[in-house]
Formats: sequence, C-alpha cells, structure tokens
Amino acid sequence: MEALSEENILEMRAHFDNQDPSGSGYLDAEGMKAAIKELSKKRSSKYKDTDDAEVEDMIRYFSTSGGRRKEISFPEFLFSMGQRVKDTDENDSLKQLFDQFDVNKDGVVITTELRQAMSQLGRNTGVGSWSDSKIDSLIREGDANKDGVLDFEEFKKIMLSPKAAGFISNAN
Repeated sequence: MEALSEENILEMRAHFDNQDPSGSGYLDAEGMKAAIKELSKKRSSKYKDTDDAEVEDMIRYFSTSGGRRKEISFPEFLFSMGQRVKDTDENDSLKQLFDQFDVNKDGVVITTELRQAMSQLGRNTGVGSWSDSKIDSLIREGDANKDGVLDFEEFKKIMLSPKAAGFISNAN
C-alpha cells in the first residue's frame, strides 16, 4: 500500500471538517458519504466514490463494543480511507495486468490466453511446478459464469485467490 502523504491526510481532514460543521469530531454515514464523494470528485484517480452499504460497513467495523454506533472519528475515517486507497491501487495494478492479457481489447480475457501467460510466467521465473491442470483449476475457480472467458472481476478473483498467491510467491 502506498503510504498516505501529509498532503493526502490534510486533504482528508479538510473534507472531514467540511462535513462536521458542529466540530464534534465525528461524521455520520451521510457526512462520510459526502466527504468521500468530494474527495473522489477532486481526485478520481486516487479516491473512488462510495455507496451506502460501504459506508455502513466502515462504521460497523469500528463498532467493536457491539453497540449501535452511528459515527466515526477522524482517525477512523483516515484508516478507512487508507484501506480504500490500497484497494484502488491494487485494482489499478490488476487492471493494467488484465489489459495486457486482453489482446483484442474487448473487455475479456480468453482462458487460453491466461493459461499461456501464466505458463510463460512460470517458465520465466523458474517455477515449473504449475501444470496445465493446476492452471485450469485456478481458471475454473474464477470463471463464475462458466463462459470460458474472464471479465475483470473474474480475473481479479483469480489473481487474489490463495492459489494464485501461492503461484506468485513460489515464483520469487
């Protein structure tokens, strides 16, 4: 994860404070959603917009007492935003990799192309233990609709799976 710079933190603080006019030090779900929306408008390449469910999940994450907490503090907001930046960076990296495999740029990767790319990766890194059957198993795991092609979400599922993590860590 890319560390949050002082500039990022100050920017988040300003948007947090704009949604906390009473100065209570807490934002409710609507305030959080508004702050995140403003951040995503300002820097869509770094911050993605959010929805009600994600905001509720963020608040619930910090409700460790089992109570029905409805607000989060700035440090909690900062932590949540740091996680979201990490997810965005990870998605960007995976999207770049996906685009390399999407030879004809139609938004899907044919499983045979992925099999070739993963086999090549194994050969280039000296990992010869990944047979076609292991790669096929990994692909079947990710191809949710069983159409023989992988859209980005299916590709991401494969690349983030424990099996792929094993493949990649064995490559080093």
